Amino acid sequence: IRTVHAARVRSDRWMDRRARRIDRRGDDGRTRETMDVSRTTDGKLEALEAMREEAMRTKRSARAVVKALAGRLARGGETSEEARAKTVEVVACALRVGVGDDEEGDGDGGVEEDARVGVREALVRGLWMCSRDACARVAAAAVDAAAAATARRDLGVDGASVVEEIVAPALRHRSSKVRVEALRALTRMCAFVDARVVVAHLTGGDERKRNYFAEIACDPSPFVRMELVRLCGKLIGDETSVGAIVAARVTPYVLGAFRDEISDVREVGEDIVRSVKNFEDIVRENLDNMLIPALRQLDAFVEAGWREDIVVRIVELIDVMLRFATDRFTQFIPSVCDGLHKITTGKGFENATKMKTMGVLYTLMECCPTEREYVSAYVR
Repeated sequence: IRTVHAARVRSDRWMDRRARRIDRRGDDGRTRETMDVSRTTDGKLEALEAMREEAMRTKRSARAVVKALAGRLARGGETSEEARAKTVEVVACALRVGVGDDEEGDGDGGVEEDARVGVREALVRGLWMCSRDACARVAAAAVDAAAAATARRDLGVDGASVVEEIVAPALRHRSSKVRVEALRALTRMCAFVDARVVVAHLTGGDERKRNYFAEIACDPSPFVRMELVRLCGKLIGDETSVGAIVAARVTPYVLGAFRDEISDVREVGEDIVRSVKNFEDIVRENLDNMLIPALRQLDAFVEAGWREDIVVRIVELIDVMLRFATDRFTQFIPSVCDGLHKITTGKGFENATKMKTMGVLYTLMECCPTEREYVSAYVR
């Protein structure tokens, strides 16, 4: 009883001090202090909902909400998952309200540059922490808010850093909901971030050498795989020079969808092929940049006798490339036949894998009839 009484006394004193601080700050401090005067989870949720409604009224109010909650996210320490999730969702809502803010200047409501930098740093740090939260709702909301922050010109958030530090790690979150939201965020961010930087980082083309796309392509959730194919389709569909540069890195993931075990994933891949202009020409033009790395990886896995599932995926990818490139495949026939021959004659592979590899050789003879005799020697 004495412990409970002492806690209540401390809480009452804390509330009195906080109220006096609000009075000293005046109206400008009320938004920032709204959350702190509500100690219970229900009270925090009610205060956050009120802040969300306030943010929806004007862009100036939305900026005030972002400033009020950015520091709170950066400090952390909130024990309630529901309160954490609601806080990040309110921030995302307020950030979206401020997108395209031209009518009130390019600044942050007259706030000096130093203050704006402080808000930006606190916001990015807070979203970085929340994107790693074990709660799926919190992490998904953080990724969504990060994408919205990238679209805000007045905040000056570095989109490439957001991709590397917040969105990319979310692709490895244990919840498929977060992984799906991260891919959707990347799709939205393509309008504000250089696609070459994004693709280089996510496909192992930078100094980190980590291929997030390859991991996602094998994701157990078909919804995640579908979002990956949609993202790659958007990147390929970019008719600028950027689309041509990134095509070699992302086209294999669209082709891989044609051999997915789930029909919905295959349908997404087919829709992209129909919607992207001259998709077959894109495959032909980038065939060497896609096929040579695939053959190198195939040789490495076959020699090591490791991860037969990846070997099967590479064989299926080669089969799909062959069906799109047809006669353009001729110059690569010796290398392809050598790689496939190691599988058909190997001792560590199942019969199903060997039969699938033989099927690719038969397809190769059909698509390249002039080289039928050469390929048939490997079949025999």
